[in-house]
Amino acid sequence: MLERRRFCLQSNETSKLRDHKADPVTQNVAPLNVPSHPNCPQNAIYRPEAIATAGMSISLSYNATSTGGWGFVFKKYALQALIIGLQIWTAAISIANAQEKLGMDERIGNSEGWSIGYNKSLNGCLASETFSDATTFWLGIDGRDHTFFLALTNPNWQSIEPGKAYALRFLALGGGRWQGKFLGVAREAEKGIVSSGLNEKFVGDIVRSSGVAVSLGDTMIARLSLQGSSSAMSAIAQCQSERGGNADTPSGARGTSSGTGFFITSKGHVLTNAHVVRGCTTVNLQQPGGLSQSGRVVATDSKNDLAVIVSNIKPPGVAALRANVRLGENIAVFGFPLTDRLSTTGNFTVGYVSALAGLKDDTAVIQISAPIQPGNSGGPVFDNHGNVVAVIVATATTSIMADASGQTPTVMPQNINFAIKTAIALAFLNSNGVNADADVESKLSLDTSELAEHAKTRTVKIICSN
Repeated sequence: MLERRRFCLQSNETSKLRDHKADPVTQNVAPLNVPSHPNCPQNAIYRPEAIATAGMSISLSYNATSTGGWGFVFKKYALQALIIGLQIWTAAISIANAQEKLGMDERIGNSEGWSIGYNKSLNGCLASETFSDATTFWLGIDGRDHTFFLALTNPNWQSIEPGKAYALRFLALGGGRWQGKFLGVAREAEKGIVSSGLNEKFVGDIVRSSGVAVSLGDTMIARLSLQGSSSAMSAIAQCQSERGGNADTPSGARGTSSGTGFFITSKGHVLTNAHVVRGCTTVNLQQPGGLSQSGRVVATDSKNDLAVIVSNIKPPGVAALRANVRLGENIAVFGFPLTDRLSTTGNFTVGYVSALAGLKDDTAVIQISAPIQPGNSGGPVFDNHGNVVAVIVATATTSIMADASGQTPTVMPQNINFAIKTAIALAFLNSNGVNADADVESKLSLDTSELAEHAKTRTVKIICSN
């Protein structure tokens, strides 16, 4: 049998030996008085339940009976002390990571009362607004892992303990409830709470509400109007997209172009034009007001100018493809034209089907009157029921309208736009083994505002880097 193992603790200054029951906050401890033991060296001291702390070297002596063998008996107190030390170290890192989010190294601008800025340590953009009760609401992106964070700070919340976990409840003034775990932090003269690693949907649901009441237990600690928060979220998403996730790469340093696409499967397949993704080294997809995510081109058809991109995005809705369209039918277009100048959250226009063929009676396309601009390419054309009847492909220019001799027309073309028929798109998808999910929705007519919201949830901006 093995006899009981003992720890011999060796230090350059034995008077600095600390008991394992040190206060985890103040680190105030008393010296440990222990007897010597014959099995330990002369400059060592012995205690069966002792554990060395920082600044000490450990020598573990062992004794075996004639049966031989090795073994060390780790006492529960030693393990507990180790666990406490790890918890303190982890908590300190968590507090530091949480606190570093609440600051702007660079102020970019203002969006409906919200300050928009950039945080270098996060490689991320963020927004904040301070309310009449001195509560500041923080919303941002951590560019290191592409997740969101939320925070609330207030100079009157001095009872909050940095590093302590708090369970908060959010009640939307227009309906909806959320709850989550937050970490207490201190920031200059303020204290507050931060929650990190949040997904885009959770944050989006909160900022789309008209306001929230925030409760800690049974106590309401803040009642906040979130007017303008959707615009703020769009602004930080645009800020993050422009920086390309790299703080050292200024906006515009790489060649980029953009277009539009729309979801055709719940697995994240997006239909667009082939010319939108032609020559791209990387392709990213961005939902209105959302964070840019990577995509991969899986099929192209240069002749019909169609392409399919696959991503990990789980879309809130999928577009249904309707194969027939009628002359004079009302239609609507949603896309991302001229995003460096126009709205970054998308543009909605309406019109009608002007012709069932394109230039020189090209029956693969239809002509529409809804205004489009560069950046609309690959976007959906919806009917009044929310079905996609065509894919935007081009707008008439003076060069396109020139005759065979190259003579420029005397009248500038206006509102002459073309879109690929969905029958062509369906044939392309079938030939590449991609099955569109949604069935045609023909029973319910949508009013203009309902159609705009329907279109917005199914459409994405496509960013091509080359």
